[in-house]
Amino acid sequence: MLPRFIILLSLLLAAPGNSFALEPPAAPDPAYAQMAESLSKFYEKEMAKHKVKGMAVAVVDGGKIVWAKGFGLADEARNIPMEPGTIVNLGSGAKLFTSLGAMALAGQGKLALDAPVSGMLPGLKLAGSGDPGVTARRIMTHHAGFPANYLKGLQSKKQHPEPLTLDKLSDIHMAFAPGTVFSHSNLGTAVLGMMVEKAAGEPFSPWMDKAVFAPLGMADTSYEAKPQWEGRMSVSYGNTGAYPPLGSNQPQAVSLFTTALDQARFLNVLFGADQGALPPGVTPKTLSDMMDPHNADIPLDMDMRVGLGWNLNRPAFGPAGTVAWNFGRSGGFRSLVMAAPGSKLGVVVLANSSSAEEPRNCMLDRTAEETLRQAMAAKGVPPAKPAAPSSCRFLPLDQVAGQYATIIGVVRVTVENGKPVVRLDGKNLDLDPCAEGVYGVKYQMLGITLYDVTKNQSGLKFSFDEAQGKTLLVLHQAGERELFGVKVAPYELTPVWQARLGKWVLDNQGEDLPLVKELSLRLEDGLILYESRLPTIMDFKQCLPVMPLGENSGKLAGMGSFSQAMGDEFYFDQTPDGERLHYAGYVFKKKQG
Repeated sequence: MLPRFIILLSLLLAAPGNSFALEPPAAPDPAYAQMAESLSKFYEKEMAKHKVKGMAVAVVDGGKIVWAKGFGLADEARNIPMEPGTIVNLGSGAKLFTSLGAMALAGQGKLALDAPVSGMLPGLKLAGSGDPGVTARRIMTHHAGFPANYLKGLQSKKQHPEPLTLDKLSDIHMAFAPGTVFSHSNLGTAVLGMMVEKAAGEPFSPWMDKAVFAPLGMADTSYEAKPQWEGRMSVSYGNTGAYPPLGSNQPQAVSLFTTALDQARFLNVLFGADQGALPPGVTPKTLSDMMDPHNADIPLDMDMRVGLGWNLNRPAFGPAGTVAWNFGRSGGFRSLVMAAPGSKLGVVVLANSSSAEEPRNCMLDRTAEETLRQAMAAKGVPPAKPAAPSSCRFLPLDQVAGQYATIIGVVRVTVENGKPVVRLDGKNLDLDPCAEGVYGVKYQMLGITLYDVTKNQSGLKFSFDEAQGKTLLVLHQAGERELFGVKVAPYELTPVWQARLGKWVLDNQGEDLPLVKELSLRLEDGLILYESRLPTIMDFKQCLPVMPLGENSGKLAGMGSFSQAMGDEFYFDQTPDGERLHYAGYVFKKKQG
């Protein structure tokens, strides 16, 4: 899932037969005809600019699909057009439906949302997973504390690799204590899928097809590809061409096949169009509760709000909860589904090219937000007022100076002329006080891409805070605060750790298409830095400080956000061929020379 602030530092510094299975209109609803014409030109321009092969969009108003259209190609080699009914992979958007399956079972009394996970899955042996605070509800809000991923086998050249089982997780540690902070976790959702399967008493995917997707009229949605979809499935494209078909050892709960039309049908049910289409155990109140904030009592989450399977912050449209959304990626597929419950407007945007959403290009977010913005205008929905700015305090300057672990790497804060200076992405940001406890960027120029899906409408602002004995760097967007960085103190390097500096290469690749083939440990300004690239996700470079936990293990510093690594632990052991580094199922050996 893409962090809600990974999008703009740019301009900154510088079931079949179900009566509810509606078909899209042959032409846009008359009230939305002008919107459809305007957006069609916008999509075509954006796709050409960012070399996106194909996209599909659907807009929902209450109980009907008012516009649905495909753009470009689903399969370039065979010249097959992209359509609203083209099958794509929703990626992390699957988490919402896995959560819905869990809620259906909870409604039937078969799954206790607040009971310890270890009671249902006694074979789960991650260090710390036996904590009674690790529950299904916290998994759905990403507060259970699971690490982001178990990497080994996550992407495989084999279509059906050996499945990931609980016993393989025995040398993995939880990243955080439950209830500490939002920490996005695919592994947590995989565990939730195992719980759903056990509670249902049936294999996960067939049960979801029968118990959840069939009642909803989502005949073209499933956690596994169907033979009858032959010829309707889009190819997935990366920067160098089509992705090969990939397998995964992960439980099916983390990846979903679907269409823009099926996602629109779900939004129609969400907005109350046909309550008879709800899965057994799910009521209108269930759907409403899933869209309510479930983390208001987590201080480190600040103003970030999440529901059960939903993200609730979209500052461009007002305070948390005005728009709920889910972003996903799998291979080259990118997806964004947004629902505005107050106006009963929904938007589905699906793309088959990784260039639609990359660290320095957020085309998918722009198109989806512009689509919802124009739909609101067509319906006469007034723009929402932004959230009221949060009160902050000024911390002593000597306390805020230092190095911070953030999703974009180590950010350095110095003090010059009595004011903080933030070193961000190779540029210095001079900060000036602009509100109580809040600093604004003094100079803005072109050339950098920050992490902000709001397009930085109100300017980049920071503040500093302290909680749980930590000094925090806080990002402000449209009146909302979000944890951006955690201060990390330098430490004395032992000879054992000194000998580990350098490059490490993957030693157990097997049939994997690995997410990390090489990593490095290097010393800078008194900190060991872990660096790696994630080329198969978004060609994203990770750089996080390492906090040694004695001589034989370490923890990647930082917390919260959608980081994919903060809080992860790794350890070393000795083999006859030398020391090995173990991380998320991968085994690395020191590169010689």
